[in-house]
Amino acid sequence: MRIDEFLKVARLLGSRSLSKRACDLGFVKLDGKAAKASREVAVGQKIVLDLPIRYLEAEVVALPGTRNVSKKVGKELIRILIQEERDTEL
Repeated sequence: MRIDEFLKVARLLGSRSLSKRACDLGFVKLDGKAAKASREVAVGQKIVLDLPIRYLEAEVVALPGTRNVSKKVGKELIRILIQEERDTEL
């Protein structure tokens, strides 16, 4: 499964277009390397989202059987290692 699809299905980002944009801007890393939106995700890989408003490290524990999964199943696809909200005040 592509990383941009996975980020949406796992509920880490709200839409596939937002996921693609985050990849294009260099906010997404897969196993320590910048991830293009088309990069494939596998179980056991580490995803880092380094966004202006949030920092998150997660491990992929499962891949969905289909692109449409429930919210509960989506959240079970990852194991969050680190999650920090950032102050967005100017």
